[in-house]
Amino acid sequence: AQNAAAIRAPVLMFHGDLDLNVEIEESRLMERALRAAGKPVELVEYKGLAHSLDDSAARADMLEKSDAFLRTSLGL
Repeated sequence: AQNAAAIRAPVLMFHGDLDLNVEIEESRLMERALRAAGKPVELVEYKGLAHSLDDSAARADMLEKSDAFLRTSLGL
């Protein structure tokens, strides 16, 4: 987050709100820092999921969102 202004690529993050490895607030902090730096960022939070995001529906959603994000970011 301290170097958010130096990031040049659009950022897409996925995070489960029950993640015990990385607190969700870390992703929220990064999202805020990137927005404050005027960078394109999207944070997708999954309720009730841990670090592994071990849920078929969530993983399908991640693939769909990743596809849309990349198409938009790459101008496709």
